[in-house]
Amino acid sequence: MQNPLAVALGTAFGALGAGALIAPRLSAGQYGLPTDDPTALALVRALGARDIAIGGALISNRTDRPALARICFWSTIVALTDASAVGSVNGIQPQQLVHLAGAAALTLAGISFRKQLPEPPA
Repeated sequence: MQNPLAVALGTAFGALGAGALIAPRLSAGQYGLPTDDPTALALVRALGARDIAIGGALISNRTDRPALARICFWSTIVALTDASAVGSVNGIQPQQLVHLAGAAALTLAGISFRKQLPEPPA
């Protein structure tokens, strides 16, 4: 059965990633990184490609709940690392809340995917 939550998360990750590739300065500001630093912009493009890959993994595994749970839990580490990286550049930033909220959402989605669904009536 196709999972609408997996499709929604995958689409969101894909859109964020595409935005980072297309408009790295805008995405850098949203990440809390300098918008005029070529190294930061290169990093943002790499993060965009990573997010597209995560989105693709979620969508391509949309019928495999255990795989979706694992993808979400591993991606939580990514979101927490992003929050830490943003803090290491300029100290505590409001953008860290976005990364932390993403980590919480991924954790909750992973828990949701781990729950067994009842068998449909015969």
